[in-house]
Amino acid sequence: MSTYQPSRACCATPAIIGPPYPFEGSFIEIAGTKCYTAGPSTAQAAIFIIYDIFGYSGQILENADKLGEHHQVFMPDFFDVKPTPLDWMPLDGPADEEKMDDFCEEPGETQTTVKRDVRAERAGSAIAFGG
Repeated sequence: MSTYQPSRACCATPAIIGPPYPFEGSFIEIAGTKCYTAGPSTAQAAIFIIYDIFGYSGQILENADKLGEHHQVFMPDFFDVKPTPLDWMPLDGPADEEKMDDFCEEPGETQTTVKRDVRAERAGSAIAFGG
């Protein structure tokens, strides 16, 4: 039996899948972590985005780009390029629940992710991750 219990809205609302989004930012590597960044490096404020379990979707990149119109945006790849596939939802039986449990243990295990990525320091145009 899965310990993961998604919200009713998560499983009842169809995924938003449109044409591929032509993102405006860029992917860089910071301290060994892939990171999406958008917005001007001269911005007076930065936004640190934590995305959902589905990773870098077009919708997430589009929102990062919109926030990047006035701020510098940083969005690290918390799941090491192994997000939850959209076709896992809704969970449909023990096999799907087991896949989600495996994801929540690694790479989606919260404590490891938080320790590695949530501390961010901004110095000029540089940002460093650590834990």
